[in-house]
Amino acid sequence: MGKFLRTILIGVGIGLLISPMPGKELRRVLSERFQSMRDSFSGNEPGDRRKQVASRHMTEAESNLKDIAEEALNTPGNSGLFNEPFQPAYPEYVKPEQD
Repeated sequence: MGKFLRTILIGVGIGLLISPMPGKELRRVLSERFQSMRDSFSGNEPGDRRKQVASRHMTEAESNLKDIAEEALNTPGNSGLFNEPFQPAYPEYVKPEQD
């Protein structure tokens, strides 16, 4: 593993030496890229906004579901979703001794 990392560092060093930009400009570009990567890991980038939007949508969905459930429970004449008892599709498999 050490040889691999050493080879990577040598490759990066050679790439920096033969880069088409002057040293000052290259350092500026590298520092900007490093800063943007650091910001993205700290949560100051679009990922944070996505979390906020998703959280807002979850809250809205939760509120809507609560309203629907309350409306279903408060509907007169219905004791639940269905007025008739549950009938299995294949009763012989559910309770085989009832024939």
